[in-house]
Amino acid sequence: MPISEADLAMAATTNETVAVNPVSDGALTYQTITETANDLIRSFIERTPYFVAALIVIIIFWLLSIVFKKALNTAGIDMPFPVRTLDLSHPSVKAIAKQIHEQQAAHVDSLGVD
Repeated sequence: MPISEADLAMAATTNETVAVNPVSDGALTYQTITETANDLIRSFIERTPYFVAALIVIIIFWLLSIVFKKALNTAGIDMPFPVRTLDLSHPSVKAIAKQIHEQQAAHVDSLGVD
């Protein structure tokens, strides 16, 4: 709806605010949504070099771990990673296990459990 010059003159004399080009709520909402989406896309694109740098660092450390593990294997060094390996075949370990078993059997006998 256009505003006449008479209405503008009257508004100017009475210090009223007159909207010359009113924007509908739907257009304003659409504009807000598109600005937000554009800001998100722009900020993602701005951060892309950091993502690439982080990915490169991860790949470098992964490759270094492979090289390090191969160097240890060729040197004959066994590194139980990431699994902890317990070697219970040593005679002293077997003697200790036998002692513990005998103590448990004596304890069970003292309780009178069948």
